[in-house]
Amino acid sequence: MIPRSHIVLLATLLLATPALAQTSMPMPSLGGPFNGDLRGYWFEAPSDFVITSLFVPGTSSNGAQNIQVLLMNNGAAPPAYSGSTTNYTSLFMTTNDSSSGPISVAIPVSTGDFVGILGARGTNGGTMRNAYASSSGTYNSSINGQSVTLTRFIHQGRTMPVGAVSSDATGSIAVVEVTYTQGPPVPLTGGDMSADEGTPLTLAGAVAGNYTSFAWDFGDGTGDTSSLTPSHTWADDGAYTVTLSATNSFGTDTDSATVTVNNLPP
Repeated sequence: MIPRSHIVLLATLLLATPALAQTSMPMPSLGGPFNGDLRGYWFEAPSDFVITSLFVPGTSSNGAQNIQVLLMNNGAAPPAYSGSTTNYTSLFMTTNDSSSGPISVAIPVSTGDFVGILGARGTNGGTMRNAYASSSGTYNSSINGQSVTLTRFIHQGRTMPVGAVSSDATGSIAVVEVTYTQGPPVPLTGGDMSADEGTPLTLAGAVAGNYTSFAWDFGDGTGDTSSLTPSHTWADDGAYTVTLSATNSFGTDTDSATVTVNNLPP
């Protein structure tokens, strides 16, 4: 799972790297727009991926785009209405966005995450128009070729950021189109660090996305392939470039940091 403390750095890395092939998540056919409270859908992620764009179907005549993406905390699905919860983390939000097409984002999602997406056109806090599916009930979609169920996600209000949210398995979902990519994994060393010579230092590595292998290079002729958070001791003082690489079927990527090792008196 991607540590949430790495999300901002990860998003920056993804936006700065060359474009990867994007896949659209299948959505149901559209019915008529519905003026009312905010609606969307939630799902449990079947694998790791990165959301690369979001779009509320419609045109500028339907109003600006308003979208919020939530991660349900504690690995729990949202409760069925009339129950509700505010136990979530907001991963992304845009309001009164005049973009005519998909809005580019970089939102990492990990296997098992419960993610809710709310989206409508209109004026935040005023009239909101949801792009309802033509049929009611859940919708069977897919991510990375794996089946995923989209379930209606609701907020009883018209203002973002939202408050309490709920699930409703019987009503129509409100469509927010999603593209995503898997791509090469994104390794993260955890940033520059310092240590004393002869004293172990535990590295805080992580990898976003699916990976088949990883490897640390400690910059002193040694490395590690057994742990993303290894403990290592540098025998001599100096500045060492440590590198974490990660590989999957899409390729290999690396991230480097500097470890400054302090000299100790004999």
